[in-house]
Amino acid sequence: MLRGFKANICEDDCCLRQTLETGKPNVHKTAYIIRHDGKRIPISISTAVLRDQAGKIVGGVETFRNLTVIEALRKELKQRSSFGDIISKNARIQEILSILPQVALSDATVLVQGETGTGKELFARAIHTSSPRKRGPFVTINCGALPDTLLESELFGHVAGAFTDARRDRAGRFALADRGTIFLDEVGDVSPALQVRLLRVLQEKTFEPLGSAQNAKSRRQGHSCHEQEAH
Repeated sequence: MLRGFKANICEDDCCLRQTLETGKPNVHKTAYIIRHDGKRIPISISTAVLRDQAGKIVGGVETFRNLTVIEALRKELKQRSSFGDIISKNARIQEILSILPQVALSDATVLVQGETGTGKELFARAIHTSSPRKRGPFVTINCGALPDTLLESELFGHVAGAFTDARRDRAGRFALADRGTIFLDEVGDVSPALQVRLLRVLQEKTFEPLGSAQNAKSRRQGHSCHEQEAH
């Protein structure tokens, strides 16, 4: 014996009736089919009219799509810990995610450690986008890819005449990250001498562009996210 479908919108908001009355289709409208035992099955409904050769409406068609699997996946995702674009069921990652909101509200420098490919920059960016500095820039630099002489200029900037070919002042990455976040990738590869200069920036929030005897006060009021591989 065939039984008709009973949906929660059948009586007051029937999609097919609306389509036949207006001639306008419905696309992927969500509803629930009520089973005989009272259980609700999530579905999406699409409707369209059928016309004859003269364009007159002679009927309509209604299709259903079972959304049970999609709803189950959505519920599973809600049960997972997430922060920004990071979603994980791993207990250790969940522990980290639970403290990231507090970290994001702080102006403290953050050290992110992990093996290559584990998403350290993703965590740094998530901290930035969840912080009061999210409207500011997120500046990254790979410290391991540059020699110290070039890296120093890239980080702190320089004034005209600081070295050969320095014809004009140039802002460094710290200046560009003003009121935002700077992510120092592979900071562990920096020489000890340059690490001393970096320490001064982190502690005193000041730095000197190359060739300048005057401190540039950092107005960043934000994060420095350092990345280093775990050994």
